[in-house]
Parts: sequence; C-alpha cells; structure tokens
Amino acid sequence: MQKTFLLTAGNIDAISAEIQIFLKQQKQDKEHIIKVCLSAETALLRWMECGYENKEIILECKVNFGRPIICLLLAGENCNPLEVSDDDLNEYFNIVQANVGNIVTFRYARKTNIVEIIFHA
Repeated sequence: MQKTFLLTAGNIDAISAEIQIFLKQQKQDKEHIIKVCLSAETALLRWMECGYENKEIILECKVNFGRPIICLLLAGENCNPLEVSDDDLNEYFNIVQANVGNIVTFRYARKTNIVEIIFHA
C-alpha cells in the first residue's frame, strides 16, 4: 500500500491511522502498534519542526519476507528526524525506539529522506 499526504498536524494522525490499519492486518499486538505509531509520529513531527510542513509525505507499507515494513518518504534536503538537538527529545525518541523492538533507520537517497521501521518478527 502506498499513499501520499501533505505533512500537516492533522495528517500526522491520518498517517498514524493508516499504519494502525496495516499493522492490524499483519496481526501485530495493540501495544506494539501504539509504539510503532509513536515512532512514526515523532519522525513526522521532527520533519515539521525542520520546515517541511505542507510538503508531500509518501507512506509505504509492505511485507518483505514475512516482515512488515513501514517507509516514510519526504523529498527535499537531507533532514534526519532521528537526530535532534534537544537532549530530552533525543532521549525520548531513543526510548521509544528501544521499546518498539524494531529497527528504525534513516537514509537520504536521490534527494529523498527515508525513514524505515523494519520488524524483527
């Protein structure tokens, strides 16, 4: 599944809802779904803080070798939402990532910012 959204506060909720639907279809437990959505929302909020509000975000949810993968794509200059200058926010994001038990990665390729949440299960 691939959908395009404008990066707005309201659409962060819509993106989170789409992620929830996808993960429910993959039979993930409720606590796990909440933690994954928090990771995605944190990355999206960070992009908004960096001046990407109203830019196009592509949400791509797929399964690869039985593993659910969630990709958030944003065209523009290199802007890693996993790195923040605020120590408290950085600590929070690291805790969320640790609690999720998944791999949350960032890469910048072909002028596109890409955050992937890859499941271990």
